[in-house]
Amino acid sequence: MKKSNFICGIIFLAAGMVFLMAARLDTPFQDLFWSFAGAGIAPGVVMMAKYVYWSHPNHQAKYSEKLETETIEMHDERKEMLRGKTARYLYAYTLLAIGISIVIFDILDKLIVIEGTRIFIIYFVLLFLSEVILSHIIMKWLEKRY
Repeated sequence: MKKSNFICGIIFLAAGMVFLMAARLDTPFQDLFWSFAGAGIAPGVVMMAKYVYWSHPNHQAKYSEKLETETIEMHDERKEMLRGKTARYLYAYTLLAIGISIVIFDILDKLIVIEGTRIFIIYFVLLFLSEVILSHIIMKWLEKRY
């Protein structure tokens, strides 16, 4: 495994620790700092653990086999075509969702129902999660279909 993965893990972990220290301060951004701390520490630890695991001499053969399989999967023409179709479906979904959202948020603004940004944050989190879930569902559906 590349040493750059380990270094990247250290950088993520260090950034997460900086945000963890910042989160302990009493600021209006405290909840955001906690989120960034978790988003830095967890992937950093995972990257470093993967590097240590796959760098062990007992796992070298299994790792090279895994890399070969991933290379084949990434360059498989059928999978590339399915990823492209999935991206087009998600693009259409996102355009539709954002178009409808503009109308709904405009109506809520005119009715003076919206105050603050919390509803937007929640909405965009739900939009993000729905796209992640839909991408897996569409990919599985297309794999069965083709």
